[in-house]
Amino acid sequence: MASISAYPTEANTEAVSGGTDWDYTGSPSLIAAINASDDAYATCDGEKSYWLKCCNFSDFTAGIPTTARIVGLEVWVEGKSSGTTIDNEIYLCYKGERIGSNRAHSVSWTSVENTMTHGGSYDTWGLRLTADYTLPCVAVKDESFGVHISVKNDGGTASIDSVKMVVHYLENQDTEIQICNEALAKIGEPPITSLEGTDARSKNCALSYSSIRQRLLTSHIWHFALVECELKQSLMPPAFGWAYSYDLPSNFLKACEIYPSTAKYEIGAGNVIYTNTGDGYLKYVADVIDPTLFSFDFKEALVYKLALALYPVLVDKATGYQVFQREATYAIQKAIHSGTVHQRPSKETFTWLSNLTEAG
Repeated sequence: MASISAYPTEANTEAVSGGTDWDYTGSPSLIAAINASDDAYATCDGEKSYWLKCCNFSDFTAGIPTTARIVGLEVWVEGKSSGTTIDNEIYLCYKGERIGSNRAHSVSWTSVENTMTHGGSYDTWGLRLTADYTLPCVAVKDESFGVHISVKNDGGTASIDSVKMVVHYLENQDTEIQICNEALAKIGEPPITSLEGTDARSKNCALSYSSIRQRLLTSHIWHFALVECELKQSLMPPAFGWAYSYDLPSNFLKACEIYPSTAKYEIGAGNVIYTNTGDGYLKYVADVIDPTLFSFDFKEALVYKLALALYPVLVDKATGYQVFQREATYAIQKAIHSGTVHQRPSKETFTWLSNLTEAG
């Protein structure tokens, strides 16, 4: 996976009812205040800020290949507060509209300048992102693409030194296409060159690949997909009967265990988890997108799963399907037995890593 970072080249504000506009200090303009880490600041001292609109991250234009697949995006806000400041809302923007999921944090800004990260390396903010202008989705190279930021103050001044965006991408889709072509070869079909093609093979591979990959990840506990992390407090209040609400990791698929081992939990709507423990740690199955991270056994099972899905729509089902189904089922079961966790450690003996971090 490759990554590229860029600062915005355009910045302005949008009024909010009851809000206060952003000012700039130590700089001749708003954009000059936030497009470098140089101790020139965009500032706001009102209870609620206007939208700070940052767009046209021009370094992405030449830096990201058009064929790249965008798998994650981060917004780094370098700032500080002389009082109590928290994020209000942080959204991506495109064609003048705020889009995707709110990635605001509930943690107070520090008095010493600090970089706050929103999103993640496998977080697309609930959107389909692309580098290709011609596709019907959000193009990160577009001049209108950017981020809108608003904050809330309880006394003092919020100061933003810089806003940077980091895009994580797969340099090409060869590995995904290779998996699809292996599946097509299993059923005697010719290969494809793109998942964006208009032929039946390309369309059905594009339609089936991601959903089959996710179902296979969640149906068993694969060694390579296990992640442990410390839970982060959510902006959403806890549901009735629960004391705490935490945001689930952006690449979360399925919970395996929560620590302390006696803690009960519930997965709620809005990608949150409820529990009664104040210091929660989670072991979970991650949504691993990058095929280079797949284990051999998982890839083998995925190829056969995909081939089984493609056979009825691309090949006459009456011609050898049952024979192939038996062959594929045996291969899948063998791969699952070899590549997954069969016995989870008991809650009494489970030992948590001391340096837990969220992957993605």
